[in-house]
Amino acid sequence: MDAIEADARSVIERVNLPSTAPIVGAGCGRFLAVALADRLERPYRDFADLTPCADTAREMLARCAPAAAVAQLA
Repeated sequence: MDAIEADARSVIERVNLPSTAPIVGAGCGRFLAVALADRLERPYRDFADLTPCADTAREMLARCAPAAAVAQLA
């Protein structure tokens, strides 16, 4: 987690992201994104919050984010 945080801080500084820019969690490692957002003191957004879907499909949508994103592009 320390390495992920260090890399994230490097990107944030390099591209000068505003402090309001959220950490978006997608896939089965979303719990890491939640922890990272906390460490960086940034808001967290779950991929499922960004994609309209039935409540019953939210977890699967967030876990399968790459496939869901490709489907939306199609």
